[in-house]
Amino acid sequence: MEFTKVFGPVARAGGHKVVCCDSFGWNQQKSYTGAIEADATARGYVDTHAGHTYAGKVDGPLPTGKRTWMSEWSPDGTTWNEAWDDGSGYDGFTVASAVHDALTKGNTSGYVYWYGASTGATRGLIQMDGANHHVSKRLWALANYSRFIRPGATRIGAVTSDADLRLSAFRNPDGSVTVVALNAAATATPVSFGLRNLGFTTGTATPYLTDNSRSTARQQAVPVAGGSLKATVPARSLVTYTVRANSRS
Repeated sequence: MEFTKVFGPVARAGGHKVVCCDSFGWNQQKSYTGAIEADATARGYVDTHAGHTYAGKVDGPLPTGKRTWMSEWSPDGTTWNEAWDDGSGYDGFTVASAVHDALTKGNTSGYVYWYGASTGATRGLIQMDGANHHVSKRLWALANYSRFIRPGATRIGAVTSDADLRLSAFRNPDGSVTVVALNAAATATPVSFGLRNLGFTTGTATPYLTDNSRSTARQQAVPVAGGSLKATVPARSLVTYTVRANSRS
């Protein structure tokens, strides 16, 4: 907090915005954010509150009404891993779960993975190998969110009584809706998304599927009828639906 009051004026004078404080754990960042928000001077200099999730996962929002980010994380692991769902704790499914929690439990508006590409035994998204490269399913876990939730999107309500189905939904600036479904169950799960409250009567939803054998692969379009989208989410998979209206009520 005291450092913010010293650094803040310098950043403002240079035309910069302040992101603070990138604490090692999410709960630790809650303490930093709470202290800053309680001090009128410090609060005025911080534009975005950001925390890491190494020492503690996202379990709730930071205590501020300002924009928040999960600004750095990669899972533990000592070998290169390309798997989607092998229970290692640093596979694609793990990363997808972490992104979901940050967006829904933490109400974050940004998610920054630790690094994209590197060499050797890395938890990056891509492993460089001379003139070749290898791609981890961690990359596709992120792609299911980043490709279809566009800058300026607003998160909207998405609820389910199924504890194994993790849903998030977003309205993009162009009026389209993105629904992301992560199925933690060992069986396929039928779902019905009610879209009438969003103004959708009829339309088309295009699914993009990531699982053991597919990587953000486009699937056959699903119709929206009567303000509802009915689909089935395969077992242990991540599916992103991009929904566009034919007509709106």
